[in-house]
Amino acid sequence: MRVIYSAAIISNEHTFFTNENRKLAVILRQIIEEGKKDNSIQNIDSTKAFFQVIVQSFMGAIYFWGLQLDDAKLENLGEPLVKQLIMSLR
Repeated sequence: MRVIYSAAIISNEHTFFTNENRKLAVILRQIIEEGKKDNSIQNIDSTKAFFQVIVQSFMGAIYFWGLQLDDAKLENLGEPLVKQLIMSLR
């Protein structure tokens, strides 16, 4: 994963994080739309803007993980971020 992230930053050939048609991106936008409709997600300006915030947050978590010199797991480092995002939307 660290190599993929580096390549996505350095090269325009790799669009792992920037391809909005990836299955994960499509699912994430659907979740946001459904949350807006049923009011389980509130106080966001737009689906696109909120999607971008989430993706950038995930990229930051992955970048932070890549800087770690220990055997920390990405899931453990990213968990506080995901919890905070969820809590702030309730």
